[in-house]
Parts: sequence; C-alpha cells; structure tokens
Amino acid sequence: MRSLGVANRVYLSLLPTSEGSWVTAARALRELLRIASNVAGENTVSTLGHLLLILWLFVVLIINSSYTASLTSILTVQQLASNIEGLDSLISSADAIGVQDGSYAYNYLIEELNVAESRIKTLKNQEEYVDALHKGPKAGGVAAIVDELPYIELLMYKTNYKFRTMGQEFTKSG
Repeated sequence: MRSLGVANRVYLSLLPTSEGSWVTAARALRELLRIASNVAGENTVSTLGHLLLILWLFVVLIINSSYTASLTSILTVQQLASNIEGLDSLISSADAIGVQDGSYAYNYLIEELNVAESRIKTLKNQEEYVDALHKGPKAGGVAAIVDELPYIELLMYKTNYKFRTMGQEFTKSG
C-alpha cells in the first residue's frame, strides 16, 4: 500500500558502489520517473517518453544551477566592488589615505594634489598597512595606500595578493 502525497528522497548525484545498490538506484530512478510523469496526470509508458523526461529534468537542473551561479556571482562582485578607481577618485573622496612614514608621498599629496592633511594617515610598517586596509576608512583605517611601487609589490606578495592596485601608475620627477 502506498501513501499518497508522500515524497521519497532520491539522491541522483550519488553513484552506487555495488551491484545491489545499482539495482536499488535503478528502482529509485524508475519511481522518480513515475512520480514526475504523474505530475501532469498522465502515465508515461514508452522508453522514448522516459528519455525525454530525463532530458527535461537535466535541462531544468542545468538552468537552475546556472541561475544560482549567476546570482551568487552578481552578489559577490557587488561586495568586492570599490568606489576607488584610481588616484583621481581617491583624492575626490573623503576617505583616509595611508602613506609610509617619512615618504615623499605625504608632501606630494598635500602640496601637489591638494589633499587635506587631516585625511593622510602615516603608517610605519607593512603590518600597519595590512591592519589599516582591513579596517577600512569607516573603522579608523584607510581606503588606500599611496607608496612607491616596490613597497606595494612587496606588500602584495607578503599578503598573498589579498589586495590589488587600482588605476594607473603615476610618476613624479625629481
């Protein structure tokens, strides 16, 4: 006697490991096909009908997986997006900017690029760089660090490239 309205779970992604389990899997697949074909109120008897039903189930599975992956990708990219695209957008924002203590970048940002001195945060070593970047400007850290390229490349290497460079390189003569 079968219970009406009770769904049995079938995990199609698990492959049977013994001959007996193949028979059980085949019975479960046949039962799944019977349930799926009865959803529309019709019995599918032919092998071609069963094959089309299996094909339809896989198409639905692929569409569902694609939708889930796309949605996950969109949501992840939005979280990773930064409003800083380069030096110009960094200067026009109100966020704190990190520079190496004693670096020419401190005077360059103030004198040449007219950045308010209150926005510039001096950092002594790479541990402070990492800490300030992880905190972010809203938690007392910095939005970005302006420093010489070799120091930035070394920082990225030591942090296993957790951070990225934005915009184009800029140079200062002298």
